[in-house]
Amino acid sequence: MAWRLSPNCHVAKVGADLVLLDASRGEYMCVPQGASTLSLDPDSDAIAAPDAEAGRKLQQAGFAIWTADHAGAPRRPPPALPTRDLPERSDVATTLQDLRDVAWAYGAMTWCYRGRSFGAIVAQAQRLADARGRHDLNMIDIDRDVKVFRRWLPWAPFQGECLVRSFMLLLFLHRRGRGAAWVFGVRTWPFSAHCWLQVDDTVLDDHSGHLAGYMPIMAITPRS
Repeated sequence: MAWRLSPNCHVAKVGADLVLLDASRGEYMCVPQGASTLSLDPDSDAIAAPDAEAGRKLQQAGFAIWTADHAGAPRRPPPALPTRDLPERSDVATTLQDLRDVAWAYGAMTWCYRGRSFGAIVAQAQRLADARGRHDLNMIDIDRDVKVFRRWLPWAPFQGECLVRSFMLLLFLHRRGRGAAWVFGVRTWPFSAHCWLQVDDTVLDDHSGHLAGYMPIMAITPRS
């Protein structure tokens, strides 16, 4: 039998385990030793289950669907883990426009985040990325914008939560005409999920050493 990932589902190999994410529901599923029992096509959403029962369990959990198309649909893998950090120094002169853009990002984040599900937040971020298309990826400009954001972040509530912090920075960068990949990663034993922004091999709002323990499972980037 042939199986495919359900729409909005993503998968990552973490050592010998498989972790699945249903982005529409914000739910994760870990399959211990799944990397050796479930065969994944690296370029599509096709899954080769060892038997019908294994496929049905994934289907019942909402992570897979049965299909007669063995080839599957193309799947975009998330970017590799970043290996570089931005400088920690935050000695940047800010302008009134900087403050306005940070305030706008906080207001937009509040409107998009408060009372909304994980799936709604991710969908909103994807629509924004698709609507804006390619962005300015000049690291000199991005580095300055991140420094501005770091300077004003302590004034924003809930800035310690990675989802809120990364989403707000993403909105701020979009406001400035910049772009970044919003990457979600997982690890197991103990299970943990995390997210961050990166441009190529540079992480914007975390440290590459901290991210080394995570495996990227999903990324929000323009689809065109």
